[in-house]
Amino acid sequence: MKEGYIPRCASTGKEALSLAKGCSLVLLDIVLPDVHGLSLCAEFKHLTGGEIMVISSLTREEEVVAGLDVGVDDYIRKPFAMKELLSRVRASLRRRGIFLSREFQSDASSLTFIKKEGKTELTKQEYQLLQFFLRHPGKIIPKQVLMKEIWGWVYTQGNSRSVDMAVARLRKKTGLSSDGSPYIETIRGKGYLFREER
Repeated sequence: MKEGYIPRCASTGKEALSLAKGCSLVLLDIVLPDVHGLSLCAEFKHLTGGEIMVISSLTREEEVVAGLDVGVDDYIRKPFAMKELLSRVRASLRRRGIFLSREFQSDASSLTFIKKEGKTELTKQEYQLLQFFLRHPGKIIPKQVLMKEIWGWVYTQGNSRSVDMAVARLRKKTGLSSDGSPYIETIRGKGYLFREER
């Protein structure tokens, strides 16, 4: 898919279970030819450790509650717009610390940043900094905010270089530099800005 996802498609519950291992998110229809979809939730959680989003026209209150009680994380009602589905998918992956774009993927569980050129391992602090940028695309983030959120320090002129050096290391390791796209831009006198496109 152009969004960067690699879907595995199944038409039955049995087939879905056989494909689920390693998936970051399960999109599940309740009405399946061989089994009721909600009866598979516990197995999906065990196999994937990820979130389950139910796609169904059956969204009465009691059905939604039953789903939440067995591990469903989100519901989307049929018919739905593709934009809404993709937005919910992105939100679900963000909750797991996974960010995916056409250019890269990041995974909190392994502290890795993956581009087509290969995989880069980040330190915990570098990953936290990366996540903060990814959660605030298109917004100028002052150094004071980064210092407080990532380091837990009060910003002073004396420790401002810590932020600059950390951002420089992150750019170098991930390739999110000014000659790439996406990239982290320095906004002189204000802070940093993560741009998804040039």
